[in-house]
Amino acid sequence: MPPAITAGKEHDDRGLKTMRPICIPGRLRWHKVLAGAGFVTTLLVAASPFSPQAAAAVLSPPVAASAKPTVAPSASARATTPAAAGQNAPALSIGVSDGMNTAKPGDLLSYTVNIRNLGSANAPPLEVALTLPPAFTLLSASGGGAKAAGQVKWQVSLPAGHSGAFRVVGRVGDTPRQLLRLDAVACATAAKGAKPIVCAAASNELPAGAAAAAATHGRLAASPSANHVVRYVLVTAAAVVLLLLLAGVALMARRRLTTTKHARSSQ
Repeated sequence: MPPAITAGKEHDDRGLKTMRPICIPGRLRWHKVLAGAGFVTTLLVAASPFSPQAAAAVLSPPVAASAKPTVAPSASARATTPAAAGQNAPALSIGVSDGMNTAKPGDLLSYTVNIRNLGSANAPPLEVALTLPPAFTLLSASGGGAKAAGQVKWQVSLPAGHSGAFRVVGRVGDTPRQLLRLDAVACATAAKGAKPIVCAAASNELPAGAAAAAATHGRLAASPSANHVVRYVLVTAAAVVLLLLLAGVALMARRRLTTTKHARSSQ
């Protein structure tokens, strides 16, 4: 007749009661699986392939397109009007440059405006206007340019395939502290028109702009990227889960050892 089993105890042939060790293999296996999962998660997060640039690109809002003429960030820019397909029409190209990328008070700048008719028809009478940057003192203008309201204007006629060039020389004065760049914009307008046909711009970085760019770069370098922050949070959470699971396993092992000692001492 098999020995009777009572609440974790069993009787041997001599009638003595002995403690049977309590085993919880199911729970122990689940703790091992969860601990392994936490460890693997930590490794995967730590070796995440996502770059800070990708995180910044995801978090950055989209930039809306603008139909207005924009100022180029370089020292020179050129714009061209397309010619009508299959028709004889003028196609104007305009550019402005001073050959510099930076500027500061006291600098002598020389802007050159180039305009050309790339089309197969003569252009109507044009007015070319160069809008001078603030705190800019005009010293000279070529081609009979007339200064008015912060601009220098020229009257020009461009037959097909012809071009024109105009030059302005001036000195940079004391610029406002909040002004980051020095911009000059050149536009060509029909003599009787109000809307420019084509525009281009030259832009030079001022000391205030360089200082602002350096400060922004320093803040970005000092602060972790969004990707790194997420990675740190996930690694910390995975580590905490792993420690809790290991602590649970250790506690169960300790209880099992205590039960075994009690069983041996009662024999």
